[in-house]
Amino acid sequence: MTPAMAMGADYLPPPMPWIDPLKEATALRAQVRSGFRSAASVIAERGGRMYDTLEQIALERQWANDLGIVLDTDPKLVSSSGVAQDGAPQTSDEETE
Repeated sequence: MTPAMAMGADYLPPPMPWIDPLKEATALRAQVRSGFRSAASVIAERGGRMYDTLEQIALERQWANDLGIVLDTDPKLVSSSGVAQDGAPQTSDEETE
């Protein structure tokens, strides 16, 4: 390892434990959506790396899509209230209603 490599490294301290996960996640989401925080800073604060996290999310969503599974964690397919977005594939339950 060279000094130049060390200078480019990011130090990620251990993440703080959640006290009230729902309230904290809601607050973090509001901060990111309002532009007061970046998603990268939130992910780093929890001990992750933005690139790894987004890559994993993309792979999970693609796998679910390939299997015909609609995840409510995908905002392109499901709204925050759990309603299917326009263009989301219909499940067999929805098709029979």
